[in-house]
Amino acid sequence: MGKHRHQNSGSPLSKRLEEFSEASQGHFPNLEINEGTIHDPPLSEDIVDVDDWSYCDEEETPAPSIPSLPDQGYGSAEHQQILLPSSFQAALLPTSLGEARCVEIELRVAQANNALKHLREAIGYKSFLDWKRIRAKKSKKRVTRAYDAVQGSDRDMKSALQAYNQARWALNQLNAPQGTCDRYKPIGKKDTRALTTVYDGNAQGQRN
Repeated sequence: MGKHRHQNSGSPLSKRLEEFSEASQGHFPNLEINEGTIHDPPLSEDIVDVDDWSYCDEEETPAPSIPSLPDQGYGSAEHQQILLPSSFQAALLPTSLGEARCVEIELRVAQANNALKHLREAIGYKSFLDWKRIRAKKSKKRVTRAYDAVQGSDRDMKSALQAYNQARWALNQLNAPQGTCDRYKPIGKKDTRALTTVYDGNAQGQRN
């Protein structure tokens, strides 16, 4: 791979990125990659359920911008393609990546579990915020604050969902054991809604 150096390529960070990229090529020296056999995990769809805040006249708070690293010829670090066993379809996986496949399955299971944990926490927090919203209906200022907090909770859920969906995709790519794949179900919009039983004592199924 040809090297393209940026005018700021002498920075410590760019040197570390370059060293990391070069070192990664030495892990599997006999690996042959054919064009068209590499796949990237798909981006998650926007499936987070959005609450109705139509009575709040404040403008939507934009998501905070995350500054990207300057292009050092390798692209921003968070957008670099990382070659993993799941980058191949299981039938096309090079034999030299067989052991790495087993390791990635373990890591992807941990990723899915961690994402579910964060998702549960975000849904619980969103339910609590909805409870506060109902109590704050008479105060526009308090409603606006709650609205901003719910937006932050939704962003957390989207991030957790992206990690979860990528883990599910990778497990299928790796041809993980069927029991493992079946354990992680698809998550839909209804699964991200706030829990009405947290803030509505009259909700269906709520007991005294």
